[in-house]
Amino acid sequence: MKSHHFRLLAAAALVTGAAIGRAAAQAPQAVDYAPADVTFMQGMIYHHAQAVAMADWAKSHGASDRVTLFCKKVALTQFGEIKLMQGWLADRGLDVPDP
Repeated sequence: MKSHHFRLLAAAALVTGAAIGRAAAQAPQAVDYAPADVTFMQGMIYHHAQAVAMADWAKSHGASDRVTLFCKKVALTQFGEIKLMQGWLADRGLDVPDP
């Protein structure tokens, strides 16, 4: 008789555990951002892309070697930040602009 009760309890625990697991999987995930964060990140991607485009004009617009070097550094850092922001959005399953 005791083993029968044990089997019933074990079965009930399995069913309860499965139900809790399904409920947890279906529960909305907590977000670590506000809608304004998303708008900011998406907008800054385009803003940084503009800086990259402008930095690329240095050579064709007669900039000195020093300014051209500075612009290359700007383009590299801005490009890296674009990738970081795109990754932040993608990690959260959000729309990722591709400027």
